[in-house]
Amino acid sequence: MIIPKEIDCVEITKFGGPENLVITKRVTPKIKKNELLIKVKAAGVNRPDIMQRQGLYPPPPGASDIPGLEVAGEVVAINPSDNNFIVNKLNKQVNLQLIETAWHSALSKIDLY
Repeated sequence: MIIPKEIDCVEITKFGGPENLVITKRVTPKIKKNELLIKVKAAGVNRPDIMQRQGLYPPPPGASDIPGLEVAGEVVAINPSDNNFIVNKLNKQVNLQLIETAWHSALSKIDLY
C-alpha cells in the first residue's frame, strides 16, 4: 500500500452534539520505534467518545484529539528501525482496544509497548 501524505479523519470542531463532528484532512501520522501504522477498516463509538465530543473527557496528555478507542484494521507499515515485528498476509489483521489513540481516521498509529 502506498501511504498517503494526508488522511481523512473525524474531528470535533467544538464541544456539543454530533453536528460538531466533521470529516477533515490531517497529515498522516509518523510512526516511531515500537509503533505500527494501520489502515482503519472499522471503528467503534462508545461512551468515552461521546463524552469527549461533549467536552467531558479530554484525551490523555500526548494523545491525539481525534476520538476513538476501538478499531479493526490492517497493518500497513512498521518503523524501518524496528525489527521486533514481521508483517505478512497471515498476521496483518488487527483488532485493538487502546486508550491513547485515534481510531476515527483512515490511518492510525499504535504503540505496542
